[in-house]
Amino acid sequence: MGYLPWIACFDWQATRSPYSANYPSTCNPTTLAKLFISYRRGGVRARTYRLADRLKDRFGIDNVFLDIDSIGPGSRFADVIREAILSSSFVLIMIGPKWLEMKNEDGQRRLDAEDDHLRLEVEAAIESPATVIPVLVDGAKMPTRSDLPEAIRELADLNAHTLADSHWDYDVDRLLEHIGPPTAPDEQLMPQAWISVALVGLALLGLADGENDADVWLGAASFAISAVALAVWTLLRKKPGKLLNRLLCSLGIFAGVSLAAVSFWQYSLLTP
Repeated sequence: MGYLPWIACFDWQATRSPYSANYPSTCNPTTLAKLFISYRRGGVRARTYRLADRLKDRFGIDNVFLDIDSIGPGSRFADVIREAILSSSFVLIMIGPKWLEMKNEDGQRRLDAEDDHLRLEVEAAIESPATVIPVLVDGAKMPTRSDLPEAIRELADLNAHTLADSHWDYDVDRLLEHIGPPTAPDEQLMPQAWISVALVGLALLGLADGENDADVWLGAASFAISAVALAVWTLLRKKPGKLLNRLLCSLGIFAGVSLAAVSFWQYSLLTP
């Protein structure tokens, strides 16, 4: 099993409610919280890691918790997982087609074993203050109360969110919008933001050291356009929440557009 708590926003004073597409997010950009994802490695691991890639891209790699990478040697596995759930605002239960019927070595359904790790996770999630969201992947159907052991039957009462392979990005975007924006006080400095400014700086350095000919100005224009493209992509794709990242992107756009305009003007003057 794998577990992926990550940074999100949540009002801890809000009453836990079953998830629905219309349930309003109570996100506070200044509040740090975690999200916990429960899955079986033998079931939907590939799709869980695909979702994890989106989470890392949106919230930062340091805000994604993987049991195999993040639990230190000598740590008690169950204790670490229990603490992660208790500190989470949202718990996502990844459910694939085989989630209900997977069996152990003795042929017993794993969910029926009281010490099954995934069952214990679901129990802890239901008892916690977190919002629990069943996530259906690979065409899975939501289990009914009669399908589940008594200890976790409340899971069947919750509205599920489906991630379909045919429109995966759209479904993931809807899920992220419900949980909240990527704004976090400890957001790291994005390399794309400062690289966009650095590209303009390199172009200016080249102009200072080079001769006043058409090729030098054309090269400067190329650097400037690259800076603008990178800054715009970062703002639209990464959606930075940290003010410094947004300022660097804005500076890259302004300086890049200005330098590109001047460079093309000089190039036209020097070109016969």
